[in-house]
Amino acid sequence: MVNAFDSKKGPFTHRMCTLFSLHGAEVWSLGSSISNNCSEQTLQVINHQRNDKLTQPQQIGDWKKFKTTLVAKARSCQKRVILICDISKLDHATIADMRRFRERHAWFAPVVYFDQPDLGKVIHTFDSNLAGYYTHTDTAGELTGLLRSVSEGKLYYSRGFCTMLRHYGFPVEETLPN
Repeated sequence: MVNAFDSKKGPFTHRMCTLFSLHGAEVWSLGSSISNNCSEQTLQVINHQRNDKLTQPQQIGDWKKFKTTLVAKARSCQKRVILICDISKLDHATIADMRRFRERHAWFAPVVYFDQPDLGKVIHTFDSNLAGYYTHTDTAGELTGLLRSVSEGKLYYSRGFCTMLRHYGFPVEETLPN
């Protein structure tokens, strides 16, 4: 709530949109690998109004249908929508489409889950500037950190993803949190 003053109406209270807080985020997944990994590790997503809340991502079957649903739901005050995608379910055209959708809708946060290394897709997704990158070698704690960061609008590169980049010969410096 914000207190404001209008010269004609006097003081009033204006309701502010609570954009991008994690308790307002929706988490979805595309592909079965991330769902299997999540069920094994049990995702912990922090809810700001209560203590830790256990949740599983909601499963989608097709990016194009999901995108149509997102466009229909789009409003000026939108929850952050996090979509965790198995890299095996993404082709280059879909990755490019997700990048364009993300550029138009700041509340959309696609995360790529690498269940298997693929240099071509690593390069293509990294160049697409998606919201986050996570691998099958990462822990549940890493996934929790990713979801927190992405829900706050930050980019996130998991330790496993950075290790995969190093394996391919890319120079990656690890920065330690303050």
